[in-house]
Amino acid sequence: DGLGAGGLGHCDNRRRGARIPTPSPHDAARTAVVPRRRGGRLLDERAFMTPDQLFSFLNTVAIVGWIALAALPGVRWIATTLTALWMPLFFAVVYIAIVATVFGSAAGSFSTLAGVQTLFQNPWLLLGGWVHYLAFDLIVGSWEVRDAKERGIPHGLVVPCLFLTLMFGPAGWLAYRAVRTIRTRRA
Repeated sequence: DGLGAGGLGHCDNRRRGARIPTPSPHDAARTAVVPRRRGGRLLDERAFMTPDQLFSFLNTVAIVGWIALAALPGVRWIATTLTALWMPLFFAVVYIAIVATVFGSAAGSFSTLAGVQTLFQNPWLLLGGWVHYLAFDLIVGSWEVRDAKERGIPHGLVVPCLFLTLMFGPAGWLAYRAVRTIRTRRA
């Protein structure tokens, strides 16, 4: 697991001169070769980033958007442009790049649960699925903030819904719909 006696991970092991574990086949899959098309030929090249590295980067991008939605409700362009347009557009481009370069050569399908499980055994396609969630959940969160502002719903009631949308997608949307229904009936 890479944890030394002090439980601090690889950095701690390296400082003490401990042997670094041999990569497992799972580690090899994370640095998988991504097929890319150039000039009509399919080439195998090392990816610019591993799926794990890209996952971390994309999560950081997404969390910046979520924090902005929660903390800066008065800055109109955040919910109308940044998190509703530009960030989802960026995620869409990443998603298309992943799917376009990997999907055709991957085992599995969308026709059965077992087929989807097989698709998601490929770390790049698993990442593509995650990027799909990042994009659409952020679009929903942006809509929640804009809709609440238009309806005069206090932002403090929207923030828990944003958290639920970030973590559990449809549950956050449903929570916001409940808040919206209750608040608009009172008005």
